Amino acid sequence: MENIGKTGNIVLTLLKPYLGKGHSLYVDNYYSSPALFKLLHTNVTNACGTVKRRRKGMPVMNRKLEKGEVDFRTSSNLLALKWRDKRDVLMLSTFHTSEFISTGKRNYRTQEIVYKPKCIVDYNLSMGAVDKRDMVISSIKSVRKSIK
Repeated sequence: MENIGKTGNIVLTLLKPYLGKGHSLYVDNYYSSPALFKLLHTNVTNACGTVKRRRKGMPVMNRKLEKGEVDFRTSSNLLALKWRDKRDVLMLSTFHTSEFISTGKRNYRTQEIVYKPKCIVDYNLSMGAVDKRDMVISSIKSVRKSIK
């Protein structure tokens, strides 16, 4: 078994009762790694999530992308995808392809239909509330002061 690290062990501990039942897991970049996703895939559990560029085992994708472009690498059971929106977004998935789908929205300037990779649309649908909460919490700067 590959070394999945501390965060991978946390994920496996929490998922132990659910492994092997065909569930799908969505995680943010703190928990995502190619080694963990491969291990989950062997245990019949799908995984999808954002990932850090320098995570151990990530393929090198240094090509500069224009907005809407995609660069990806695949193996037999893992997709590593880099997509450019406002900034680069890196994704790992064990059950998606590099397919683009319509988001149902239109660009407000050109009125063209907006297309995104399916793994990103699914991730946003599944993780939307968690990511929005993290975004709001990170924008609040609170300094705790006490007077003795």
